[in-house]
Amino acid sequence: MSNPRRLGISDALARDLWEWRVRGEEHSDYGGRAPITPEVRADLLRTGPALADRLAEETGAKVVYSWPNGPDGRDPTCPTCGPDRRQP
Repeated sequence: MSNPRRLGISDALARDLWEWRVRGEEHSDYGGRAPITPEVRADLLRTGPALADRLAEETGAKVVYSWPNGPDGRDPTCPTCGPDRRQP
């Protein structure tokens, strides 16, 4: 992980971003150690935008938060994970 001071963010935000990323990867469809539960998905969806807002506040940069937002948790516009996704 890069030094938070070099990025212009607080140690607390760097830690929270790191923990959010790790939690998401633990439940990733692409090699995660555990299937994602509705509770974990809801938590990631709830905390992601708040982290993006904190990042924008601390850096003064425009931060765009993007997460699958379809009714089943998939991005309806994504050719890989959306409703028209390729089947294996």
